[in-house]
Parts: sequence; C-alpha cells; structure tokens
Amino acid sequence: MEQLISKKEFSQWMRIEGEVRGIAFKSGMVPFIKEVGKGGIQRMEKVITELGYPINFDAIKPMAFYPLGLMAVSLLALQRLFDFEKQDFIEMGAIAAKSPLIVRLYLKYFGSLERVVDEVQKMHQKYFTIGNVEVVEINKEKRYVIIRRENFFLHPLHCYISQGFYPSVLQMVLKDKVSCEVTKCPYHKGDDYHEFVCRW
Repeated sequence: MEQLISKKEFSQWMRIEGEVRGIAFKSGMVPFIKEVGKGGIQRMEKVITELGYPINFDAIKPMAFYPLGLMAVSLLALQRLFDFEKQDFIEMGAIAAKSPLIVRLYLKYFGSLERVVDEVQKMHQKYFTIGNVEVVEINKEKRYVIIRRENFFLHPLHCYISQGFYPSVLQMVLKDKVSCEVTKCPYHKGDDYHEFVCRW
C-alpha cells in the first residue's frame, strides 16, 4: 500500500528551521479536531508515527517547543486523509482565531486596532523561535491593514490558514466583515516573504 506521505517528503518538511510552542501548535489544531473528531486526529498521529516520529497530540506540553516541521507534516497528513482544499484551510484559520487562547490574549485590546496589530507582532515572537510578523501599514481612511511575515517558512497550507486567521482577529476588533488577499508568498508567488492585505 502506498504511503500517504513518503519518507522523502517527511524528511524534507522535518528539516524546516524553527520550533513552535505546544500551546500554539494545539490551538492551531483545534478547528481540525472539531472537523474530523478524535478518531481523525488519531489517524493523523498514526501516519506520522509510522514515518518514525511517534506523536500523541494529547501529550503535547503547552510551554514545550516542538519542531516546526511537525506542524507542517500534520497539516499535510490532514489534507491527504480528509481531502481538505484551500477554502477548508482558510476557514480553519478563521476558527483558530476564535479559540479561547486567542480571544483571551486579545480581549483587553479589542477596543484598539493599533494595540491589536501590535499584539499580533509580539505573539509570533512568543510562540515561534523563527520569523517575525510586522504590520507595515494601517490605513483607516482607505480601510486596510498590510501584514508582512518574514523568515518564516512552514508549509503552503499554512498560508491559507493565515489568510483566514488574520482577518478573523481584525474582525473581532473592527466589528465589520474583513477580507484578506495574499499579495506576496514564497510558495505560491515566488516572493521572499509573505504579505497579507486585509480590507474592511
């Protein structure tokens, strides 16, 4: 039987630089758990374990660091197991932004767009050992925000998650529908960094 993820692919993604805190890894997976259930997550764990990296999602420690590649492989396994498409990942990102962890972190800033976008930048540094997020422009008159993420390469599927995550966070502050366009992307457009333009 053909492997869902080849050992070559697995090695490629596990070589990604950087680590992620368990709490951010688990929060990002919450929407998938709701979608595929505990049994679906166990199927994902089995795929990764058979590739030589035993994983128990429930045993992930919130403040411990894990390979960023493990997050990439988890997304890839879920996509192939359940035939998720681009829009599914965008919706998962939007749901992840409303997880108790994220809402709790941003709750005190919900009255100020500037403070929320500042917290977006700090949050990345808190939960990832590599890369940085910068809000390069806020234009209230023309109703858009430009978010740039540099030196952070996870997986093309994560771009879609971000495309759902960032506008969902801003929507909680602005109380208005927010759209998001990926204008720069290393994976899909060949750029050196990611850039997301959120409009409301």
